[in-house]
Amino acid sequence: MANNYTYHADIIGALIPPEIAEAPSSATVDEWVKRALIVQRAAGLAVVTDGEYRRHGLAEALLQRGLTDQPPALVDEEGAFLLRATNLGVKVSLPSPASALHQLAHKAGPGFDAAAAQAALAKAYAGEIDGLLAAGIAYIQFNGSAYAKLLDDESKPGALDAIKTAAAFDAAVLGAVTRPDKARIGFRIGRPGPNPRWPTGVVPEGLQTLFNLPVDRLLLDIGCTDADFGFLAAVPADKLVVVGLIDSTRQQLEEQDIVLEAIDRAAAAVGDGLRLALSPRGGFQRDSGLTWDDQRRKLELLVDITLRWWGFAM
Repeated sequence: MANNYTYHADIIGALIPPEIAEAPSSATVDEWVKRALIVQRAAGLAVVTDGEYRRHGLAEALLQRGLTDQPPALVDEEGAFLLRATNLGVKVSLPSPASALHQLAHKAGPGFDAAAAQAALAKAYAGEIDGLLAAGIAYIQFNGSAYAKLLDDESKPGALDAIKTAAAFDAAVLGAVTRPDKARIGFRIGRPGPNPRWPTGVVPEGLQTLFNLPVDRLLLDIGCTDADFGFLAAVPADKLVVVGLIDSTRQQLEEQDIVLEAIDRAAAAVGDGLRLALSPRGGFQRDSGLTWDDQRRKLELLVDITLRWWGFAM
């Protein structure tokens, strides 16, 4: 299993930059990324990110270039730089196609042509994904931010239909991906607030729809170690589940045995602990009071727990 690129220790969101700067230069960001790579490697992570320092979002990039057929925007900027800077597996995160469409609609305002934008996004994403994978990116994570409120409001009129419509677009784009055997595609299902809501009984149809997306990994912002993991039994057997249990908003380190016990319960729910991975819950943010050193200790804790449960981080 250690050769199957399972990445049992994963990073689900952004990293805190090593210093505060309102408008850092490109050279400064390059140095931040290099320092982030050093910290991730020192912690023992097998797959690393650029901390999401370089880019404000794919939707903004697509708006700037006008949704025209142009070469992929991120291959050289993110992927190639990371591949030159490290020999570890490289991960790049993007909004899911439906989430990018939602962002574009929000920014464009009245008169937005959703059908035209969706068609253009499908082409743009095909180029982005093909370019990243061809460059040697090991892992692409798609963030389903468009679903967070819809999942909470699923019982309200129109919410389930909106989830299904968005998921159909995501499934069409992600299902068309042809990737190397070693490459991994993940989908993050985030839930808002300090106490995210996850089902304690029957899995709602909207969440099940997302569980069925054509991806390898589902990244879930679980948020607390005393969660009821029973709903994970609904995850299809061909998918690995990344459980976000390390709190990325507070300095205090989790008790390892408590996290290990939570992983035990999650493993019982999915039926196979090798179908699990561990991550922080969401990205690290300086406005939560965390420092660069706090973040380093959290990453070291993540890998320590991973090694204790799985025996390897790969």
